[in-house]
Amino acid sequence: MKKLMVAVLALGILAMSSLAFAQAEPGDVGVFADTAGTQSTLVVTPGFFTFYVVGFELTPGLKAIEWGLTDNIGFLVQSATFVGPLPTNFGTNTDVAAATGACVDGAGVVVLATYAAATFAMPADDSTICIGPFSNSSFSPPTPGYSDCTDTLRPFGVAQNGNGAHPDGCLVVNATDSGPVATESTSFGGVKARF
Repeated sequence: MKKLMVAVLALGILAMSSLAFAQAEPGDVGVFADTAGTQSTLVVTPGFFTFYVVGFELTPGLKAIEWGLTDNIGFLVQSATFVGPLPTNFGTNTDVAAATGACVDGAGVVVLATYAAATFAMPADDSTICIGPFSNSSFSPPTPGYSDCTDTLRPFGVAQNGNGAHPDGCLVVNATDSGPVATESTSFGGVKARF
């Protein structure tokens, strides 16, 4: 019985250590290292890298999106692919005002943009790529947002990353800490030794 309890505890600790770095509510958006919107940190060296703008539960769907990206790492966008069957961006790759070309289902996790980028210098530790408002925002006060399938303008919420080293809505590049979710790596023997 004791071995079973230790095994269950070890599995629980492993599951907790793989929890998402970011927490999102319906209508939130953020910049992430993965398409699931769970990785808020990314190791970047000089060369190419990919990141994503991800929205969560954007009901009842969306027809247009707008946001701006801050860049304190000095990246160049090689390509940007936006959500929708026929997306048209009326802004720039980092100052986005895009129509999707049709009503896009907003249920679940929605990859709003995929960015292929490059940097030629080593980014500083804890640099960020953050989501913010479009330069000519449709909202007052300015905020990132979208037009839903009923043509209603809706501001995005911002995915919560949990602490000052990991600002909300941001992808942290070359993070110097483990992020908002504390993780402890240990062996099965180490867990067993605690009991």
